[in-house]
Amino acid sequence: MEDRRGKRDEQIESRSAERLAVRADVEFVVGGVHYVATAENLSVQGAFVATELGVFERMPVEVSLFLEPTAEPLKLVGKVIRLARRRDERPGFAIAFDAISDATRERIVAALGSG
Repeated sequence: MEDRRGKRDEQIESRSAERLAVRADVEFVVGGVHYVATAENLSVQGAFVATELGVFERMPVEVSLFLEPTAEPLKLVGKVIRLARRRDERPGFAIAFDAISDATRERIVAALGSG
């Protein structure tokens, strides 16, 4: 029988290694309503959005990510993959980005390198 806990710990470590503590302003649309928050733990796969807003897992989300103050925001689409539910967690949700362009990927990678 496979040890599921060990497998989960490996996945968490892998995810952590790919993400850095880069913070950026983010605007997002959920259900046609516009919100402003902070994105944390950014990667080319997704980010954590710190917010009190109640969303649902698998809900589609449109995101405008402001990496540089003077540059145009990155426009991304994704879906909610995890909700912060534990009492010791900051409120928010994790979003997984849908396919992104090479130019968008390069801007995120550059931001990760400077963070």
